[in-house]
Amino acid sequence: MVPGVAGAWQRCFHLVRLHLDAGETLPTTAGEVVRQGEDLGRWVTTVRHGWDHLTGVQQWMCEQILGIEPVTEAEKPKPRTSQMDIRLVSAVADQILVHASRKAFRRAGSAD
Repeated sequence: MVPGVAGAWQRCFHLVRLHLDAGETLPTTAGEVVRQGEDLGRWVTTVRHGWDHLTGVQQWMCEQILGIEPVTEAEKPKPRTSQMDIRLVSAVADQILVHASRKAFRRAGSAD
């Protein structure tokens, strides 16, 4: 992990912990709570969505100390479908249909 990134993670973790220790609720929306220039809601959201990229210790700290859990399957964003993906699927479907119709035509022609 890049040292600056690790330091930023620890800083945000500490700021969220102080926020919770002050009796506040866990921020879950970007822009909801900003402390010392850090957007705590954005950090919590990023941690939840990037759960698999955290170390085991970071996951434990987030769960046990801050009460943060990874996103559920329902919360995960759906993968984007590009126009190229749509065209590729369409082309493959067309080829399958052409192949199937040729195969059917050959069978019909050999039945005579």
